[in-house]
Amino acid sequence: YECENLYEINVEEDNQYYSSEDGVLFNKKDHTLIAYPTGRTAKSYNVPEGTKTIASCAFWNCTNLETIYIPNSVESIGEDAFFGVEGVTFMVQEGSYAHTYAKERDMKYEVSAAPVAVVEETPDEGTPEAWDGNYQPAKIIDIEVGEGHYVGLLSDGTVVVYGGGWDGYPEYDQLGDWTDIVAIDAGYSYTVGLKKDGTVVVAIETDPDPLAEVQEAAQWTEIKAISAGNDHVVGLKKDGTVVATGENGKGQCDVSDWTDVVSIATGYTFTAGLKADGTVVFAGGHHKREDVRFPNNIEEWTEVEAIFGEGDMLIGKKVDGSIVVSARENPERFSHLEGKDIEYIAICAPIYIGLKKDGTLSLNDGMFTKNHSEVLEWTDI
Repeated sequence: YECENLYEINVEEDNQYYSSEDGVLFNKKDHTLIAYPTGRTAKSYNVPEGTKTIASCAFWNCTNLETIYIPNSVESIGEDAFFGVEGVTFMVQEGSYAHTYAKERDMKYEVSAAPVAVVEETPDEGTPEAWDGNYQPAKIIDIEVGEGHYVGLLSDGTVVVYGGGWDGYPEYDQLGDWTDIVAIDAGYSYTVGLKKDGTVVVAIETDPDPLAEVQEAAQWTEIKAISAGNDHVVGLKKDGTVVATGENGKGQCDVSDWTDVVSIATGYTFTAGLKADGTVVFAGGHHKREDVRFPNNIEEWTEVEAIFGEGDMLIGKKVDGSIVVSARENPERFSHLEGKDIEYIAICAPIYIGLKKDGTLSLNDGMFTKNHSEVLEWTDI
């Protein structure tokens, strides 16, 4: 109920039970409006015609709203559906259920047969800014880092990039005409984006020759997740199969026979896939050393629920909160990542950071991490 940074709720089109209309969550079966994103900046909202029910707590603390149009089709409104939405005016039709609902609860309303205009509010001076003082009407919800360039996914589905020598773009700018983006990742000198419709977009630096095959990812469809290696990109398809393109010197793109994969991860020259049964499949190898068996004992990994890859390192998080690591290193270096309170692991060897459920971070000890100790003071991550 306190998801104040939630701007949009998206659902895959083939989901049997739920749907999304203009970023609002609905139940497919009975046309119930389940949840309106708390962080949306629009001042008004039109409940779609045909909606029969507004669920309990559907507009909980949606304080930006000033006007809500409720059509005649609505026959039921759940308890606390508009909790915390103070001062809102309901636009209702004469004699409708919503008309009676508003009158009985002494809510402010106006009788109107027509929907209201919906306009997204431009942020005021108190709204967080995106990148280097450049003003954006949306918040950054994900950040990925390549080799000298930083990429941010904004809540409105657009993408910003900073640095990297991008062809046709200044040091900071929106990334071309990218829209409806739901996920991003960054490789050595390219960025890949996943669109809401399951297609992929790719942007590379001025010289495309070394990454010509990476651009083939733009032909993919039915993709639900992406991951960028050094010079290869991987896509997880909705049917659990995996596609990959780009540099394949270590066999990192040899994934065509993978099935039942639920998530993917990449490193310099490897690809890993987490299967539905909790085991892990792997393609590729160490980016430099041929004499290193990489990864280490991955065939013994079981009951894994998440995988994280970067460089020449793959870490698996098990259901019981323990971890498994691909490299032959001191286990104590990773002990701070143990436990069920760790939700995400960031790798930049020899630095390993765990994101906790409470929004704080954990950091391994060592001479390479002493200059990064300030991250332990960060909160609300």
